[in-house]
Amino acid sequence: MNWVALLLDCGVAVIGGCLGAALSALGGFLLFGLLGVLGFLYLLVANSDIWISAVTGSALLKPSVCFVGGVVATAYARKKGLIQCGKDIGRSFLSYRRFDILAVGGCAGLAGYLVNRSADALFAGAIDTIAFTVFLVPLFIKYQWHMIKTNDCEASSHAIPSPYRFFEKFSRPRGKTLVSLVIGLCTSLLTFGLFLVPETKPYAGLLVFFISAVFLFPLFMGIPIPATHHFSGPAGAATMVWLSSHGGSLGGWGLVLMTLWGIAAAQIGLLAGDIMERLFFTEGDIHIDPPAMGIFVATAIMLGGLPLTGVYSAGAWVQIIVSLSMIVATLIFNLREKRSESTAAFT
Repeated sequence: MNWVALLLDCGVAVIGGCLGAALSALGGFLLFGLLGVLGFLYLLVANSDIWISAVTGSALLKPSVCFVGGVVATAYARKKGLIQCGKDIGRSFLSYRRFDILAVGGCAGLAGYLVNRSADALFAGAIDTIAFTVFLVPLFIKYQWHMIKTNDCEASSHAIPSPYRFFEKFSRPRGKTLVSLVIGLCTSLLTFGLFLVPETKPYAGLLVFFISAVFLFPLFMGIPIPATHHFSGPAGAATMVWLSSHGGSLGGWGLVLMTLWGIAAAQIGLLAGDIMERLFFTEGDIHIDPPAMGIFVATAIMLGGLPLTGVYSAGAWVQIIVSLSMIVATLIFNLREKRSESTAAFT
């Protein structure tokens, strides 16, 4: 182990956590996505991956560092009575001029880096270790700081009633299901296109994830755009695994199989995020990120579980039956959720 490199990474992680507290957790994630998209553009134009590798490899803006730092700093500010809602991840603390808030963010960033590094050593390739860290660290803080009661978040910076009523339909169960289907399909196809280009092949599954992160920017303006990175992230990862197991070839039913697995991964991300949101996010005064939980569960299934069964190498009809069964099951669940919400509205 290179201890000098480790110490430098730890220092960068502290700075990243402070940055997340200063910009807000949401702001740090947006910056991560924006730099990722720009890194892809630089890769395509200059045929150099120096930018994109710096974004994905550095601890500075990685969600397990920067986003986690912002989340824990927000919870700390709530614990100190400085804000009304510990889930207000759109709030920047730079103007508060409180060193302790930034310091807590830095410590959380360091903790996130160490947890992520340990998870990489144990589970690399089987789960999304970044999403696992984004879920685990705030969950630990929630119970360590006894932030298990929900407070009124109406005054939070990202909970302002929106005049853009049109977008609200996409945040409802039926709308999110439709969006996840479209994004799962588009992510698979775009990932395949990037997989064929030698320069972009190592990062092919990440582009739509970065774009999904950038598309969270309207939340700062009160536009209720639903998060989609728990659709694009698992879909891109599942497509990469399937393509790698088939050598990038789409012979016969290959295109259909690839897109079905991408759609299934996106649907699992939606389903897992919604279920775990009720378990860990709804009750509590800290942001336990539902999309991160969805990504964690979806990748554990698509990257860790299914490859052990050999289904990705099975015959075309076996893959079609399994992937379609997963898609239909999640669709049925979301339609049931829609009916229960409609019933509750009249009771």
